[in-house]
Amino acid sequence: DVAKGLYLQSEFAINLAEVVKNRGRAEYTDPEEFFARTYLTGGLKKLLVQVLKRLTDSSGEPIIQLKTSFGGCKSHSLLALYHLFGGIRPEQSSIVREILDAAGVSFLPKVQTVVIVGTWENPLRSTLWGELAMQLANATGKPELYEMMRENDERGISPGVALLKELFSKAGACLVLIDELVAYGRKLRQGQISDGGTVGNLLSFIQELTEAIKSTPKTALVVSIPESEIEIGGPVGQMVLDELSHIFGRVEFVWTPVAFEEGYEIVRRRLFKECTDSQARENVCVAFARMYLNNTNDFPYKSYQGNYRERLRSCYPIHPELFDYLHERWTELKTFQKTRGVLRLMAKVIYELWISNDNSLLIMPGNIPLHADSVRDELTDLLEGNWNAIVNAEIDGKHSKANELDAKELRFGRLCAVRKISRAIFMGTAPGRGKGTLRGVNKLEIHLSTIQPHEVEHIGTFNDALAKLKSDLYYLYSQEAQESQFWFGVTPTLRKIVNDKREQFPDGDIIYTIEQKLSTWRGRSVFKAVHSCPKNSGDIPDEQTARLVILSPKFIFDDRQKNNAAIDAAKNILDNRGTIPRRWKNMLLFMAADVEKLRVLEDTVRDLLAWTAVNNEARHLNLDTLQREDVDNNLKLAKENFAMKLSQAYCKIFAPERLEDGNLNPPMHVENIDCTKADNISVASDKFVGTENLITALGPGALLQFMDKFLWHNEESISFKKLWECFAMYYYLPRLVDEKVLVDTVRRGVKEKTFALADDFQDGKYIELAFGDVACHQVLPEYLLVKANVAQKQIDSITPPPIETVPPETLPPVMPPIEPAPKKILPTSF
Repeated sequence: DVAKGLYLQSEFAINLAEVVKNRGRAEYTDPEEFFARTYLTGGLKKLLVQVLKRLTDSSGEPIIQLKTSFGGCKSHSLLALYHLFGGIRPEQSSIVREILDAAGVSFLPKVQTVVIVGTWENPLRSTLWGELAMQLANATGKPELYEMMRENDERGISPGVALLKELFSKAGACLVLIDELVAYGRKLRQGQISDGGTVGNLLSFIQELTEAIKSTPKTALVVSIPESEIEIGGPVGQMVLDELSHIFGRVEFVWTPVAFEEGYEIVRRRLFKECTDSQARENVCVAFARMYLNNTNDFPYKSYQGNYRERLRSCYPIHPELFDYLHERWTELKTFQKTRGVLRLMAKVIYELWISNDNSLLIMPGNIPLHADSVRDELTDLLEGNWNAIVNAEIDGKHSKANELDAKELRFGRLCAVRKISRAIFMGTAPGRGKGTLRGVNKLEIHLSTIQPHEVEHIGTFNDALAKLKSDLYYLYSQEAQESQFWFGVTPTLRKIVNDKREQFPDGDIIYTIEQKLSTWRGRSVFKAVHSCPKNSGDIPDEQTARLVILSPKFIFDDRQKNNAAIDAAKNILDNRGTIPRRWKNMLLFMAADVEKLRVLEDTVRDLLAWTAVNNEARHLNLDTLQREDVDNNLKLAKENFAMKLSQAYCKIFAPERLEDGNLNPPMHVENIDCTKADNISVASDKFVGTENLITALGPGALLQFMDKFLWHNEESISFKKLWECFAMYYYLPRLVDEKVLVDTVRRGVKEKTFALADDFQDGKYIELAFGDVACHQVLPEYLLVKANVAQKQIDSITPPPIETVPPETLPPVMPPIEPAPKKILPTSF
């Protein structure tokens, strides 16, 4: 039925009342078939042995209360008792023989079995004590047994201990099985029934029943009491349960439900036939065990312990980790039945894998076909929130992100790595934390849930797929603890909120943020000023000092385009200052963003703005402590990334190229700089100086060459002012940092006799001509630079003639000294 998909959901639900009426499937109604399908758990064996001993020699426990959560095998245990004393022969079942041996009994006694199912009984037709007497009368063929109870039944008054003892004594060995007792009491309480018995009468009867059975040999009572809120049925049911628990609490026998490890065998027996190739099974288990042992750094500690191989064998063909997820996490849900729920789910999973020819070695959490409606609904119906949409959109739908990632990258798709990981995380985290303290599952647990022996060499691929999921999925949470934990949630992650906000910012906000950051750039440089993102050419002064202009991201440097926006903007600034022509064109240098790197920068800015917005709205978004911490960390990282990407984007520096032909409109000389921190100004300064696009020191010889070539072809001198203005104006001259560079060059040139310096030129002569070792303390704009040969010629022309010597005898007589005239006192200030 599982392989053909013919099972019904009700087939995994036992209804004791239906079986008593011989209605239902053979695996429930036929004792031999029932025991053939039943796995004798420790708790069930203990229960059957105790009841058998009680009904044989009265040595067993008389009162047994079965109390477990939803789907805890209560009904199955009651049915096992019903069939054990329902006429099956020991030779028909190995379980029956085992029970007889354990109880030390050689035969099954003849027992009158009474079955009361609270959901089937009608309190308006009879009371429970009336039903009890009626069943015993029919079973024994003694109508007088009911007659003993008729008046109490009709008047709705509990019969008392003495009458019940007499009833059991006349009926012989009796087994009373009561299921759904709380549901019956709930009906009484809600209906406020008087003629058919009250809740008070019911409680009196149960207390009397327990007392009577305890004191009557070969009589036993087994009652199932719910533990989960679903079966209790609200406050009315809880009230009834509390009162019943008080009664049974004094006499109950401790019954152990299905142990965790026993669940493996129950599910396997119900869904699979016995394995016909034990060697193939062993090969699989050995391969998994060896993989875990040889890769201890990649799998959890439990997977390479000695008993894990035995767990693999006992769970085959289901992986133990899937059982762990179901029993430790999913059974924590109030609506998930411990045994029946696992059976229903796994029946659907097996059918979907069977018809799709899945060739996995074991059924692992990563294999659960969540894309199948039947499987997905079986799980999501248990969960609160819109899990259906999340599974379809992200985890395992036809157009889910996990599916898209597998399809997009071959190495992922070949292993179905992304889908396996997303399924495994869902199975391990959708119901909540489970019994662990940490939220979610870690990477090693994900490996255990997804990787098969032939895939172990691709662990790196699974890790890459997990990282991709972490960055792309909107409902996948992660927490950096000792080990990274991953889990799915029903509310969008911060990543989803941030991605939504990223798209809300217009391009203008992106540009504004970049411009604001550029305006804060500082750095060591030789530039006399830095102008960040001028709105127009008029914002840049027309001055005779070297200046760096950082262009707005509106003007991108794209050397693939014929019309380069950054170059065009720079030329406009060079040509104009606002509405007037710019004079000192050779003083400007430029920096701009590269087109490709700017795209990366813009994405980074959107991240920064989005995280900033989330941080500002943290209170409004009801972020918890972990999310606030995540916001802080991501905001810090976004700021760091922004600074780094901004530096990387502004990697283009350029200035007009100096051409020997004196071109007045030369092309731009472009350089690339490489920055990983926000100090592009310093790097640009060093680069411009290193490539001699910006001069901090000029030799006198070089200056003379430029003047000979461009400035004083037919002139003997040139004013310092005019010389400096030429350097500041014309691209064909070197770009000096400032006037001081030229002053220093002139001083050295005068000292080295490369040229001379004069105050003025009057009457065909240079006034105060400085040449050679003559001190030159200052250079004024009106001073003249004089060609060296011209200066030397003037110096030679004004040299005085040699003094002639006169013989002593020809000298005139010595005259007496003449008193000097009084020295004129000159003013000291003017």
